[in-house]
Amino acid sequence: MAHFKHIVIGSGQAGVPLAIFLANRGESTLIIEKDKVGGTCVNTGCTPSKTMHEAIRKIYHSQHIEYAGLTVQSSTFDFGKLMKHVRDIRNTWSEGSTDNIENTENLTLARGRAHFIDDRTVSIRGFNLIDEQHTADFFYINTGARPRMPEVEGLNSVGPLTNRNIFELTEQPKSLIIIGGGYIGLEFAQMFARIGTSVSVVNHGDKIVGREDDDIIELLQKKLEEEGVTFYLNKSPEKAIKESNGVSLTLEGGKTLKADKILVAAGRIPNSDHLGLEAAGIKVNDKGVIEVNEVLGTSVEHIYALGEVAGTPQFTHMAYDDYRVVKANIEKPKVRNTLHRTVPYTLFTDPHLGRFGLNEKEAKKKNIDYKLYEMPMSSVARAAEKNEPYGKIKVLCDPQSEEILGASILGVDGGEMMTVLQMACSGGITAPHLQQYIFAHPLLAEGFNNLFTS
Repeated sequence: MAHFKHIVIGSGQAGVPLAIFLANRGESTLIIEKDKVGGTCVNTGCTPSKTMHEAIRKIYHSQHIEYAGLTVQSSTFDFGKLMKHVRDIRNTWSEGSTDNIENTENLTLARGRAHFIDDRTVSIRGFNLIDEQHTADFFYINTGARPRMPEVEGLNSVGPLTNRNIFELTEQPKSLIIIGGGYIGLEFAQMFARIGTSVSVVNHGDKIVGREDDDIIELLQKKLEEEGVTFYLNKSPEKAIKESNGVSLTLEGGKTLKADKILVAAGRIPNSDHLGLEAAGIKVNDKGVIEVNEVLGTSVEHIYALGEVAGTPQFTHMAYDDYRVVKANIEKPKVRNTLHRTVPYTLFTDPHLGRFGLNEKEAKKKNIDYKLYEMPMSSVARAAEKNEPYGKIKVLCDPQSEEILGASILGVDGGEMMTVLQMACSGGITAPHLQQYIFAHPLLAEGFNNLFTS
């Protein structure tokens, strides 16, 4: 048994920089990881999925470039090599994070599964199945979340894919059923459809990505349908069976779908159930989320929780901001908290959907008055020049002050465009100001000159 000033459980996008920060203060720090360093983002989330997205985007556009006299004689790809490229990028980032930890003075990396013995002691079951125990003055839990498996008869027996194992594929499935019409499911749906896989998306609700405005949903669904994705909405899966040549999935109402593989993308649950939180006196809610205050402190004064396991919005950048909150309060208490944070995000379909702040659906639900500016992407010169005019821009502003309240941009580089508006919102720059702003021509952001013309 050893004693540390700090113990960080989990090496995600909050845990790694926090552990390095603490160690660089000259304080003994232990970081515990039961899997690969880097957490979901690096290993099974953003890094591999966006690498795959960009590779497939290039493949798809090279096959659909027949405009303005341009043609491609042939365009083929090797699925096995594509996935190896994805894994190589993922492994490079994970190994880089591991090197950073191992080369940081005062920082120790322990491999294994941690659980609390009491509020000052953790036990680590190592890969060698030998337990070791350590104590600390402060603890920080950054164990993330995992795919939620819906209660479908036979689902576990068919060997379903999730974001945790899909990047290990070496052969392209000819057909794929995706359970879940959310952000993860739609990204994979488009990627596989674009390389020729027959894709069916089963969604229990009547709309995909239900938090978005209906007109944005309709445009996004139309785009995916045009690229070959079939949607089964308002349908819940009831039974999965492993067949000799694949799998079958029976939906409520009796319809049965057949495919090579099933991908489950039906939400995520926090990795809190194997931590022995009760032994430490750490409170969780009925969904397994660790209860935290505005500075990410738990019900135990010297224990903090960060990222998905603490109910932080499920985005890498929000987990990283949790690290910044904890770091800032270690340096100077009560200088930063999680209240009133902006939560931007991007759905990495092609085109992107960039979002922050209010959309119409939320504003109406909260009875917030707004002025709406909207414009098709086809009116943005740069989008037309790139031959990617699909989508639209929607921005909500305060009707009196014209300050920006939120934006939804479905279009080429919609996430990058959204970020311009997010920064304007943070700086109090109004719609009339942006309408008069000098943007370099011909960038996508120049479209805001036209958008905000009353």
